[in-house]
Amino acid sequence: NYIVVYNTPGRNDISLLIDNKKQALSYKSNGFIPHNSKSVLILSDNYLINEEHIHKMSIDILIISNDKTFSIDNINKYFTYNTIIFDSSLPQYIKDRWAKECEVQNIVFHDVSHKGAYFIKI
Repeated sequence: NYIVVYNTPGRNDISLLIDNKKQALSYKSNGFIPHNSKSVLILSDNYLINEEHIHKMSIDILIISNDKTFSIDNINKYFTYNTIIFDSSLPQYIKDRWAKECEVQNIVFHDVSHKGAYFIKI
């Protein structure tokens, strides 16, 4: 059983996969996706990242969706994470730019458009 970030071109598609059946997953467009042992955060709006945030938040998986104004450097000011996921709602040229930034900074990333769906075991 998994939470899956699917490669559905042009839109955000995060669902549950239970016994090989896709099921709806309820989550906010900016917030945590429920998981029993991992912290999984989806960011869809850049406005959540602001200068008032003082402490870095540590999470396991960060999913970036919809908003192409994010920058990897700015995200790194506010979050530490094990893996960053670029979903298919984002333009490819943006994901390609972020992928290069991640490679330079040795950040583990997954672009669902190039690598396929991302599975998070539950």
